[in-house]
Amino acid sequence: MLYSVIIPLHNEKDYIEKMIQSLINQSLQPQEIILIDDNSTDDSGLIIKKIEKQNKIVKAYKVISSDYHFPGSKVVNAFLYGAKKIKAKYDVIVKLDADIILPIKYFETLSLEFNRKSVGIVGGYLYTKLEEGTWVLEHPMDKTHIRGAIKAYSKDCYKKIGGLRTSMGWDTIDEILAKYHGFEIIPIPKLKVLHLRPTAIRYSKIAARLQGEAFYKMRYGFLISLLSALKNLYLKRKIKFFINIIWGLINAYFKKPSFIVSNEEGKFIRKYRMKNIIRKIHQV
Repeated sequence: MLYSVIIPLHNEKDYIEKMIQSLINQSLQPQEIILIDDNSTDDSGLIIKKIEKQNKIVKAYKVISSDYHFPGSKVVNAFLYGAKKIKAKYDVIVKLDADIILPIKYFETLSLEFNRKSVGIVGGYLYTKLEEGTWVLEHPMDKTHIRGAIKAYSKDCYKKIGGLRTSMGWDTIDEILAKYHGFEIIPIPKLKVLHLRPTAIRYSKIAARLQGEAFYKMRYGFLISLLSALKNLYLKRKIKFFINIIWGLINAYFKKPSFIVSNEEGKFIRKYRMKNIIRKIHQV
């Protein structure tokens, strides 16, 4: 099983060397590691160039983009740039964040799942460190979802879903589209990935409005979009965030940005999301 790994990074000087070492130490080593420095303003660029000189399987590149964090689009654009730089043949393409530590048998364990053609996306679970030093599961409410920091796609699945979407919500839509094309999503609980810098909770006006726009672009429809916005309100307890999601959604209906899925995919997505919503309501 051949793995090509792409790591977009922005200002990760405190983490990237540890992360790469966890890749180099893998019992099943990736055949190539592509590092994409996305406009870092710290020493990340110098560090990855040094890593490149020390390891033949590592290739480092730099892209120039906005300094502002646009949820979804910035990291996916960097990843897609890296995907164009893949030179070796691969069976699995992997998107990793630069601030994680993988267990030593991570890829070896993934390969056991990817040996089945029906499997499309596989990954472990992210763990974050509490102040007292205990490592706990991040986002324990949804254990069927593989986090965007540790996504591995079979080559066939990646091509069938059309790659990653440059939009907020990309790491949800990829899994739904994989299911649409008949692939299995396999989270592996025993693969505990250490997240050195937990995902920031962003309550900005721009992030919320982009979330609302993403609901439109994913063809959720107004009802499912509203229910998803209410879920955000429940989880974040921020009424302004909820209002800005709705503002972004309504604004999208007027401006009509391009959809990121086809009409048929949209029908499947709405059916899938509504089924999950009903299931969770019954569990309450």
